[in-house]
Amino acid sequence: MLITKAGLDSILIARVGTIMGVVSFSVATDGSNPNTVESIRTALAALGIPTASLTAVTDADLAQVAAASVPQLIDVSEWALRTACLDALTDVDTQVDRDTEKLSQLADRWQRKIDALYAQLTKSYGFGAATLSSGTIDLGFAATDCDTWGGFD
Repeated sequence: MLITKAGLDSILIARVGTIMGVVSFSVATDGSNPNTVESIRTALAALGIPTASLTAVTDADLAQVAAASVPQLIDVSEWALRTACLDALTDVDTQVDRDTEKLSQLADRWQRKIDALYAQLTKSYGFGAATLSSGTIDLGFAATDCDTWGGFD
């Protein structure tokens, strides 16, 4: 399955576009959206796929994604983009006389969604989990039995 930057931008904007608008991120879906680049690069890195540029994601970069990994690419990109939106949220609670605006509630709600999405990524893809391996350590010397060389009396 071939996915393009424009196609991926369209999916991400459909999922996260509302909150992107709150933090003044671009909601362009033509493949030129600069605010989705780092999120997509994060997802590609999670798949072990490098990008040719640190500042752009191209269709050639995305062509390296196996069809079976496209759902993971989309989900990890969404998680990273939501996290970026939360980081960009600079509004705080304000009160003028009896008028109150509690934007910290919005940040709290976003954080709960990010945490839930991260839990789903971990469950579905093992995202963020370390890979276990086994091996031996060679310290460069051989242990001997003290009875064969006289031991300590």
